[in-house]
Amino acid sequence: YQAALSQAKAQNKLIILTATLPNCPWCHKLFSTTLQDKTLQTAINNNFIYAVVDARELPGNLHAMMTPTTFFLDAKGNLLITMVGYVRADEFALFADDALKKAKK
Repeated sequence: YQAALSQAKAQNKLIILTATLPNCPWCHKLFSTTLQDKTLQTAINNNFIYAVVDARELPGNLHAMMTPTTFFLDAKGNLLITMVGYVRADEFALFADDALKKAKK
């Protein structure tokens, strides 16, 4: 998480932080399907620093009641949007777009 914050500040990007647990089937599905979408990968790489963290090791200002939980943060670590659970690539892209819009306000 700290490395993602440093990169985001240096590159003027937002952060996507996904909280997972080792035996989470929906986390696996998110990584093996949604995040394999080439269009989504391009959008993430252009605008965000992506990081994964064990849900039990989240920074104090973030809480995951289930996994996966994906947090969209500004470069200072301020929460913009929370996405709970597995979503398809098109849905993930909508959350990412909303985070970009919210960050520009």
